[in-house]
Amino acid sequence: MGGTTSRGYPYPTSSDPAVVNADIQALASAINNDVTAILGGQQTFNVFNYGAVGNGVADDTAAIQAALDAAHTYGLSIAPGYGTVVIPPGSYKITAGTRMIVRSNVIIYARGAYIFKATGATIGILANFAVTDSFPVYTGNSHIRVIGGIWDAQAQNVAANNTFDTMTFNHCSDIQVLDAQFRNTAADHALEFNSTNWGIAHNCWFYGFRDTTAGLTRQFSEAIQIDVAVSGSWSIGPFDGTHSQNIFVTDCYAGAAIDGSGLGVYGKLVGSHTTASGGQYSNINVVANTCDGSLDVGIGAYNWQNSVIANNIVVNTGSHGIRATIPDPTVVGFNALPANMVISGNTVFNATGVGIEVLGFSATATLRTVKVSSNTIDTCTSTGIFCQVTQGANVSDNEIWAPGSNGVNFSGVQYGLMANNRAWHPGSNFGFFLGQATTGSGTFNSTDCQVMDNIAMLGAAATSGIRLSTGVTGCLVSGNTVRKDGGAQTIAVSCAAGAATTSTVDGNDLTGFGDAVATITVSSGTINKTFPATTNIGRNLG
Repeated sequence: MGGTTSRGYPYPTSSDPAVVNADIQALASAINNDVTAILGGQQTFNVFNYGAVGNGVADDTAAIQAALDAAHTYGLSIAPGYGTVVIPPGSYKITAGTRMIVRSNVIIYARGAYIFKATGATIGILANFAVTDSFPVYTGNSHIRVIGGIWDAQAQNVAANNTFDTMTFNHCSDIQVLDAQFRNTAADHALEFNSTNWGIAHNCWFYGFRDTTAGLTRQFSEAIQIDVAVSGSWSIGPFDGTHSQNIFVTDCYAGAAIDGSGLGVYGKLVGSHTTASGGQYSNINVVANTCDGSLDVGIGAYNWQNSVIANNIVVNTGSHGIRATIPDPTVVGFNALPANMVISGNTVFNATGVGIEVLGFSATATLRTVKVSSNTIDTCTSTGIFCQVTQGANVSDNEIWAPGSNGVNFSGVQYGLMANNRAWHPGSNFGFFLGQATTGSGTFNSTDCQVMDNIAMLGAAATSGIRLSTGVTGCLVSGNTVRKDGGAQTIAVSCAAGAATTSTVDGNDLTGFGDAVATITVSSGTINKTFPATTNIGRNLG
């Protein structure tokens, strides 16, 4: 042994294979001692002590599994403590047809380690269950930490129609995946929290996705999926409809491959696409992440309640930027009424579709009390913010630049608020729109909404600043500013007949459109007056 590094690690100086092997074992022991100290003296299980080689050639599956099993036995013996598996820096090949199992009370410490699937993989790298296991609700293998490591599913070397999660947790609680990197996911998900209570993905990177299905049917796949225990969603039971809850996805990144594999982007950074009757995903927090490209939406909240999507950056999506929706009862056969969603402080750029979309389907299948606030949406091909069949939607303080259609659209919204938003140069239609929504469950009107203190800056392609369309009743339009910027519009606010006779348009600044009487048009009827006036449009400034 020739000497030590600045941290006291020995390094080899001989080319003799026997000496080198002894030096590697000494280095592993030194790292093991250091990690033990860092982790507060907890018992550690170094995979080298179980026969791992870490040279990228030898198959290290059995050795790592032996360390995982030993750590689990020890962790249970001192519960609520942990047994810690140390995977030192190195390259570890995992058998193509075998997945490692991590059970309760285990920490996997893998900083600097590269763990990859052998060519022709048919299953992922790590799960908290065996295929013969069955755990109800959240009673499966729990209290697990994965810290660091590069986890590579090698999707570029996976045969067609083989799909699998790289790392998955089912029927469990208290799962943390920290500072890990996932590469080259094969059609399903890099990381799945299925029927999980208290799951954390923090400071993780997701690079490279390949839809290995013959028909490219997995374009919606999430890098991080938040899932439910139902048949078809995963392979072990019971399929008791247990939804994941208390999930935190923070400071993560998803994008294309960085290792030369040539693989593209994921369907989504994070989301759900399956649910079950009688439950919702609850307390989901998606905060301060970056989605750099997606095949589908950037973030997809499906049947989430009491949840927050905040301060994320979502760019270059194949569909909408952020979507919050629920099951369509005409498709799934049941109603869901989740409530309380906050979508705030996000930046959405270059979305192919709507910037932020909130979808309900009927009075008994809707997402109630949604707040969409302080977001910046720049250059989406459709509406900036679209809300359909919701109750109590609050859309406020958003900046919307160059949407392909309306700035903000309320369709079938009850008791909604549009306040202090700025819509710049809608590509067509209107700055702010209220109207009907027709779903498989019927036609729904926008009623009792307030449109207040917004600014619409109209370019040449827009029709007017504010539109109250068919089916709008009992709404107030007040304190708004509409301006022309290179357009030749003659109408600032337009109303359908029913909206004109039941809603109030008053106190708006429509400077630049000429006489106030001419700036507001109705199909027929008159707009309600809130103050005596010689015209039928209240006290708007023309």
